[in-house]
Amino acid sequence: MMQADQVFEALEKSSRTEPSPTRFYSQLFQGASVLLGAKQACVLAAIERNRWCPVASTQDHHAEIAEDRLQQMASNQGASLLPRWCEWKEDGVHLGCSVEATNWSLGGMVVEIARSTLPTDPSAPEFMAAISEKLELLQAFAELAHAYPRSHRCVQDDQHLLQSRSISKSLWESRSQHDSNRILLDGLRCLMDADRVTLFRKESASHASDFVAASDRSSRQVDTVLATAIKHFDEAPFSRFPNRQPLEKFAKTMEATVVVALAVETTPNPEVKLATSTANHFLILEWMDRDRSCAAIPHIASVTPWILDAWTAKKFDRSRFHFRSAAGMLLAACALIGLILYFLSSTELTIQATGTLQPIQQTLVFAPSDGFVDSVPVSDGQLVQKNEPVAIMSSPSLQLQINQIDSEIALVLQRSEGLNISLNQIRPNQEQAETLASRLAGEIAELDTKRTNLVQQRALVEREIARLELLSPLEGTIIGWQMDMVLESRPVKRGDMLLRIAKLDGDWQMEFRVADWESGYVLDAISNALKANTKLTAEYALVSEVGNRGKGHFVRASHSVFTQPEGQFLSVIFVPESPLENPRLGASVTVSIPCGRHPRWFVWSRSMIDAAYRRFWL
Repeated sequence: MMQADQVFEALEKSSRTEPSPTRFYSQLFQGASVLLGAKQACVLAAIERNRWCPVASTQDHHAEIAEDRLQQMASNQGASLLPRWCEWKEDGVHLGCSVEATNWSLGGMVVEIARSTLPTDPSAPEFMAAISEKLELLQAFAELAHAYPRSHRCVQDDQHLLQSRSISKSLWESRSQHDSNRILLDGLRCLMDADRVTLFRKESASHASDFVAASDRSSRQVDTVLATAIKHFDEAPFSRFPNRQPLEKFAKTMEATVVVALAVETTPNPEVKLATSTANHFLILEWMDRDRSCAAIPHIASVTPWILDAWTAKKFDRSRFHFRSAAGMLLAACALIGLILYFLSSTELTIQATGTLQPIQQTLVFAPSDGFVDSVPVSDGQLVQKNEPVAIMSSPSLQLQINQIDSEIALVLQRSEGLNISLNQIRPNQEQAETLASRLAGEIAELDTKRTNLVQQRALVEREIARLELLSPLEGTIIGWQMDMVLESRPVKRGDMLLRIAKLDGDWQMEFRVADWESGYVLDAISNALKANTKLTAEYALVSEVGNRGKGHFVRASHSVFTQPEGQFLSVIFVPESPLENPRLGASVTVSIPCGRHPRWFVWSRSMIDAAYRRFWL
């Protein structure tokens, strides 16, 4: 432990004072060799999502081992990249540890250690303990490797951010593809302190590589060499996870020390279908000096996305909407005029409404008074004649009124008889005989009037009782489900609907409900048809019978609006032109009501216009 403390103390001091990244990483690898027994080591930095690049390594070929291992794990569908992993190989044991505790979003470090530094039996507890100890040490080395570039940046954070924004703004303001490419390459070369940045295009079908543009620090003429180097990428499709063999051949041809490839997915042609793992443009960043590459590579992920997004969006926008010829401008103007005329042309405005099928001759039977239904002598679907009894009720309240009136009449008669006896007993010579006779006669007349009123009240109540025998007002069919169970011996209130009687073999009509905010168009259409002495015809469809359609016309609309839980509606009556086959009472019907021709833009946006009108005006 003392040796580990001394090594990490020396590395922390070096990370603050050592200006050369190459010498610092060399000291880091020496410390890993001493504490971990590492034969080879590689520091990786994330440059894209699930894409890493070696910053420094003990041997150049080991960077390929580390990067391929990470890319293989990241591209494995359904598997997550473990922050720490261990693999037993024939030539040694590979250990990997990320900087973050849960993922490789910032990169990490990979080492290969000799088997001699570990217990011989991999299943022994000592072996797992040794691996855990080495992973803990590797975590500390990875954190030091990641912290070094942050403490020795070439460009301060604020300046870095301002330069990235300035390049992105210049890309958006560029007027040609040539200017856009030049701004992209020069900006990346300056930000990344690279010697050369090259952009080339990859054909999705033939995998051929075409040179687009380049930005070189020394302005060297390398067109011939570059054309030869780019051909190395023609050997296989260049995916989001390119192998390092074409990059190494490219670097060797261009005499570059470090080469990094960035994939840019752009497809301005919507008919081109590219796989999600395929890119059709690539940026190659080259460094001749390893110190500058070590300082720049860790910052690729934070610098390039903004710039590449601006370049990609500008390229897509320009490729689709930029017209370079007068013919193209004329064609665009003609298309715009045609589109305007199309929107101004008129089309039929139709309003959808739902309703029910109803016979024209029908009536509802209501309870004439509070009481009980004693019996229902009819059943559902039964044909009845006019004035035939359909329900018999009894009303205890009416019977109680009859009893009360009879009691009052008896009292009046008894009082009247007593007054008549008193009147007959008056003697002519009795004191104040005339006054007493006049008073008794007045009371008798008043009692006679009261008795007459009570008799009239009793007649009215008897008529009410007679109405408790409900008669059919027309010849038709009884409509009511299980009336004997629903109505018999059940209390009802005055005005409760008991049953329906309809003439099913007669003419039928449809009653549609139109939303109140759309009723104005329907009323105008009906009014215009009446003024022109024509009928407003429309096509209806029965919802329960697929394909059962027909035509008819509207005859009238209600003068009032009724309210339902869904809102306020206007009732419109519609009569079919031809008789219906086997109509069912209450069947659902839909209709498209033609409401005249209006501009096409108004028909398509009518709902939004009406909603805005109701929201901000009403």
